[in-house]
Amino acid sequence: MTLPAGSVAGRRIVAVVLLLAAVAAVGFAVKWRFARPAAIEGVATVRATHYWAGGYPKSFWDGLDPSRVDADFARIRQDGFNTVVLAVSWPEFQPKLTPTPGYDERAFGDLAMLIRKAGEHGLRVALRVGFIWSFRPDAELPNAMRVDAAFHDAAVHAAWLDFVGEVCRRVCDSPHVVMGFLSWEDLFPFNLLGDAPNRDHLGFRREFVGWLRTHHALADVGAKYGRSFASWADVPLPERRSPAYEYVLAWWDDALVERFLLPARQRFPRLSFEARVDWDPVWQGERIDWYRHDVQLRRTGAEVATVYYAVAWGMKNDGDSTDAASALAQLDRLLASAAGESRARSLFIDQFNFVDNTPEFSRNTRLADDQYDAMLAGAADVLTRRGAGYAVWVDQDYASNILYNPGFQRGLAGWDADGGVNVIAQPDGAATARLAPGAGIAQRIVAGNREAGFLPGRSGKLCVHGRALDADSARVDVTGLPAEASLAFDRVAQRRCVDVPLAAEFRLALAARSTVELDRIELFHHVQQSRLRELDGAPGPQAEALRALNRELARRTGS
Repeated sequence: MTLPAGSVAGRRIVAVVLLLAAVAAVGFAVKWRFARPAAIEGVATVRATHYWAGGYPKSFWDGLDPSRVDADFARIRQDGFNTVVLAVSWPEFQPKLTPTPGYDERAFGDLAMLIRKAGEHGLRVALRVGFIWSFRPDAELPNAMRVDAAFHDAAVHAAWLDFVGEVCRRVCDSPHVVMGFLSWEDLFPFNLLGDAPNRDHLGFRREFVGWLRTHHALADVGAKYGRSFASWADVPLPERRSPAYEYVLAWWDDALVERFLLPARQRFPRLSFEARVDWDPVWQGERIDWYRHDVQLRRTGAEVATVYYAVAWGMKNDGDSTDAASALAQLDRLLASAAGESRARSLFIDQFNFVDNTPEFSRNTRLADDQYDAMLAGAADVLTRRGAGYAVWVDQDYASNILYNPGFQRGLAGWDADGGVNVIAQPDGAATARLAPGAGIAQRIVAGNREAGFLPGRSGKLCVHGRALDADSARVDVTGLPAEASLAFDRVAQRRCVDVPLAAEFRLALAARSTVELDRIELFHHVQQSRLRELDGAPGPQAEALRALNRELARRTGS
């Protein structure tokens, strides 16, 4: 999904270098409603969705509105899911890394609330531990910078392990938490598969060459590089389009298992791992060989092999479309390969991406418009035959909102206030910002650190949810973007939107002409589709087909 994730962070489809947002894997007891398993069991019974509360994954925790959780979880159960996946953001929960890790108690409080409410609605919880994304302005080494540092800075690596242990200490005793998991995408350093990785970074070079010395002879390394080295001190990080880059991929595989997963599992015993199943190109001159990360499946020692799936997997990825039969055949092939490599007892598809409209991957093969229902209907046979559970990435469309604290759940954190601005906390957990006449709020944005699609020359949409208070109407003036705008509100709460040009760096400002109450602000350029629920919660075109899939899987697995 778009997670650079949404999705990021990147995805690679077998025949094409692509970035994939990825999330995690989980196992459950067959009688999950009654017993907490000692091991990861009953994965074939899992029907899950990741939970984003209608918001953007990158700002989930700072934008979470507790007042909507009960209704959301009730709807998720009605749609036939029995599990929710929560992505525990490393920067959000552990904003301070060194010299002593520091934690955010409000984030842990929200996590405890979500776990409790999930149980109240008959749902269990799986945790993606270490989700890398957050827009938190006070986080030490935000986002991808943390991943880089965790591979070469001992203090940051120690902080990451402390974070994993702290999450388990807080939640592992809950009867509703089945397990946690790591994702390869959250541990994906220095543009590992990009065209121009940071080959001059001394920390990376130290770790990489140290690994080479323990696994290969210097003469063999020189042969792969195509030159002789007098000593290990002469060995650089190789260029991306060279045969020697195979060493970098192998080093990364080894580090994921030995430096991250296995030590983390000592702190979080029921910790699984989502392995990279896409293959990556290794250039042999003009020829390309494909590097497979099967070691991530073989060496994790998990009872459950976790993989992700997108329709584009194994396809042409030339802007084409395919039918359900072809997509289901590739899904079956993927699961058979994962089972063979891992020898795990069970399989889990942590992202069953039967749809993906991410703009950066517009060339990916997609299902033809009339094939979605057939894909979902046919998935029941494949999942049952392979003994696999699944999770969708999202069950409701979301906008790629670039703003931090968009619903004022963190007060005015991230916002500059001018004049009479007060945040009102409601008894149900909702929050609103009340602006007196002439008052304003603003947020400074460096878009490249938040969302790749925010580029000069592109257009987006600004949506403000609010209402007038002291008069029958009120206006909010918007400045800071390449074009100015003015939004009108009456006394009934409403969502007002306007198209706006985007910029790489800007200071978005909203000023009230008369008293107005705002409850959410969105600035985005893309809406990620679920085909299950629209932005407003209305059923999407595949809502009934997904419910039917869940009913059929429940019937076949007796869960």
